[in-house]
Amino acid sequence: MNILVSTMGKYLDIGANVIELMKERIPIDKIGFFVANSKHFKSFAKTNFFLKTNDVMLLKEWEYTLIPPGVKPNIQRITSFERRLGDPTLWNALMADRRVFFGEYCKSKQDYTPRYSYEELMVILDQALCSIENFFKILSPDLVLSFGTSVLGDYLIYLFAKNKGIPYLQLKATKVKNYIALHDSPIEFSSLITQRYANESPLSDDILEEARSYFEDILQKGLKYEGAILSSHSRLMKRLIPGPLNVLKGVYGSLKNYSDPILRKDCHIPGRFRSSIHYNVSQPVKSYLVERKLRKHKKFVKFDDLSASGDFEPEVSLQVFGRPYQNQIELIRNIALSAPVGTKIIVKEHPRSIGFRPYAYYRKLLDIPNVYLIDPFIKAYHVVPYAQLVAVITGSIGLEAAVLGKPVITFGNAAYNILPDSMVRQIVNLNTLGMQIKVFLKNYSYERKYIEKYIGSIIDGSTPVDLYSALIGKNERNFENMRNLTEKERVREGYSNLIEYYIRQFRIIGLDNGERSLKGDF
Repeated sequence: MNILVSTMGKYLDIGANVIELMKERIPIDKIGFFVANSKHFKSFAKTNFFLKTNDVMLLKEWEYTLIPPGVKPNIQRITSFERRLGDPTLWNALMADRRVFFGEYCKSKQDYTPRYSYEELMVILDQALCSIENFFKILSPDLVLSFGTSVLGDYLIYLFAKNKGIPYLQLKATKVKNYIALHDSPIEFSSLITQRYANESPLSDDILEEARSYFEDILQKGLKYEGAILSSHSRLMKRLIPGPLNVLKGVYGSLKNYSDPILRKDCHIPGRFRSSIHYNVSQPVKSYLVERKLRKHKKFVKFDDLSASGDFEPEVSLQVFGRPYQNQIELIRNIALSAPVGTKIIVKEHPRSIGFRPYAYYRKLLDIPNVYLIDPFIKAYHVVPYAQLVAVITGSIGLEAAVLGKPVITFGNAAYNILPDSMVRQIVNLNTLGMQIKVFLKNYSYERKYIEKYIGSIIDGSTPVDLYSALIGKNERNFENMRNLTEKERVREGYSNLIEYYIRQFRIIGLDNGERSLKGDF
């Protein structure tokens, strides 16, 4: 069997480890790796013989995002690819990668200034399509394994795999405890879990018991899952004190990156100096100033204001983010103008985003007559009980609200959209939003059994792995270590569970039958 592994950054480590362990269980003939982030790749390749063997083919994203002088895009060729790959437009692939589509410092601040011109974007797209098609021809993969990436190359790889009928499995966190699942699309929820949810056969008693226990945990403590970013409201000076040293490190890192002809042109490698200035100086100061201004605004809501009898009845708690809605202010305006008269729209910002956006952004929100901002450091779990309706694009607060017995409207492909539309309703037409909200509130019906089955179906179709906190090693991420395992034990157990899960999924999708036979002892 030939496998194409799609990775970015530290996911390269996981992909390489998975392939090495998988080779002990199943026959693998040819291996191809798509890699993004040249800096991490160089660091990884220095100490890993695995990528230096002749058995591994490499497709490097930074090679086709480099624009040679004088090169023009072949629009006719791009159009031909678009007809084959659909989606329906290849702009979706470009938008999937914010490092390509938005500004150079989009990870550090709200930066919509395009990094590339229209013509440059077309050159990148043209080169990417040709490179990936050629890679598929040479490797001839029977399977694509993706590791939760959000880059141009991975999205195009998915479209090529779909066009050629090649199974594509992307690893994603389910936001249920520490369970991770394989999805057959980078956008849609796992069809295997969706099918399990739709199946009338009951879940096992053990899985139902675990699902009910997690349901109760959400009721009592709010939604918590492995990998969630931990936020703390630290004082300004505490954040500024280590700043100068970190800025000096940023200067050194920037000079080092700039001296490398590959790193300085890779769009996945931001300027270390400006990024360190932002994280260690600008962001803490902006966060302090924006929060200070917001707290003085008459439409800034504190928890005591929520608790005041009748003050915010009815209301909507809103958390908005997602690719299809680039202008989030206008989406909120649409919701505000579609809500029943007398309704107050309470917008909840993520605490880590304070300082990312300028104060003018929030002022535009507050200019909408019935829109208010809630203190971002109040946990959503404490806000939801006061809401009549919760509106999100795909945020996890939607599942939390559904558990707490609140009607939920979504605007994107949230996993929990599979719940009955009497509990969760996806909005696809903003022109009828007002009527849909009115009908939904009238017909809302809460049934706990469906949420328990949803959680149970995820548990049944996934596997427990501390993906972010252990395998990737990200700091400030939530995880529970109930058995007091060491980090090495958590990593070892994670990979063991992951490999067994992959093998089970291969059987389910038929990779051990017919033309794609997996021989050997499973």
